[in-house]
Amino acid sequence: MAGVLQRLSVFETEAATRARMREVADTTMAVLLRERQYAPNGHWYWYYSLGEAIPNDLAHAGYIIHGIHLYAAHGGRLASKFPLPTVRAHLADYEGGSSWPITEWPKFRTDVSVPARTYDIGMGLFLVCTLGLDETVSTSMLQALSHYRESDGSYLKQPRGFASVPIVVREYETYVLLGLAACERR
Repeated sequence: MAGVLQRLSVFETEAATRARMREVADTTMAVLLRERQYAPNGHWYWYYSLGEAIPNDLAHAGYIIHGIHLYAAHGGRLASKFPLPTVRAHLADYEGGSSWPITEWPKFRTDVSVPARTYDIGMGLFLVCTLGLDETVSTSMLQALSHYRESDGSYLKQPRGFASVPIVVREYETYVLLGLAACERR
């Protein structure tokens, strides 16, 4: 939300409100700087919350990455302290590393290996296609989607054969559409 707040501050005409919005965004980004973690490959990542030492799933990592990019793009005071290529490269940490082409959790997390949900893949596609990441990641995500698509055009929450009761979650499908639209535009 800090990135969105920074972005909105650009449109705020009341100086005191604009300054307060930017101050809140800067404070949040300072926490992200302080709490950043380092993947074995040097990519930056964050825990799901300050109270637990669990890396984010792909979708929530995507929210943070997107927020950092918005913050930087709209003149955040601490933007230069975030090496954007290192931040966005974390998206590649969800590719491979298991029997699934794209995983819900980063591959350096060895205690769990499950396939990404369509929610994860959709958010991941949106980011790799709008922020410009190594094309192999978007290709892997696009190829993975074929394991989720049903004959009626809907997308399952998890790949065919993974869940004992396959379900379609419309909210997750909207993320797939967001990601596909972003990839189509590039």
